[in-house]
Amino acid sequence: MSIAMNRVTNSITLLVVFLLSTFSRSAVAIGCPGEDSIAEGMARVRLAVIGKVTAGIPVGLRYLPQEHCDNVVDCRVPKAPQLKSGSVGVELAHEQSWVCVAVAGKRPLDVWTGWLPEQRWQKRETNESSPEQWLGVWQNYGAKIWITATANGALSVRGDAIYDNGSAGGPHFGDFSFVGTPASGALSNSVDLNEEQCSIVLRVTGDFLVAADNARCGGLNVRFDGVYRLRRRSP
Repeated sequence: MSIAMNRVTNSITLLVVFLLSTFSRSAVAIGCPGEDSIAEGMARVRLAVIGKVTAGIPVGLRYLPQEHCDNVVDCRVPKAPQLKSGSVGVELAHEQSWVCVAVAGKRPLDVWTGWLPEQRWQKRETNESSPEQWLGVWQNYGAKIWITATANGALSVRGDAIYDNGSAGGPHFGDFSFVGTPASGALSNSVDLNEEQCSIVLRVTGDFLVAADNARCGGLNVRFDGVYRLRRRSP
């Protein structure tokens, strides 16, 4: 099968997954509230770290830290499950006494994102990922990323994404591919943020991959930003 045909097949698969998810998904992580620039989003990926919920009664996620809520506003993430002690996730941001985390849901692509009190969260002090941890197929509801090893020990990365809001002009597609080596726990196709060409940064922590781009990796509104679940480990 040709490369062009492979891309068409992958795009169709993503479209089907996306359309099904718009009717069935409960939550998808696309970042933390308060992220107000592309540069900050990409910098946040480099700091993502695995962690777990500490001992205590089950705790719920909030879409804002408690300091930004009042007695009238209910800041609980709608339908999000209560997190039990030991629940594993990835820390995405920290604000005063609160941390923003992403945790896996019951279904293969589900990721819940929200804020927890910092005393109910323990991040791993070391976050080094071995090359083998990168290898595999990573996916969320809007994009899919394949990472394989090259003959010289580098990593070959390829991604496809889709955006479809149901309008007559859609859907819009995006893709990227590059070969690189992780540096300080992150993998990127550019040294500096390039505002004209596709720039993306990835980080693997546990069974999650966190990504952010500069909005130049595809059509209108196509982004690779988000937290991905490991779907299949590459040999």
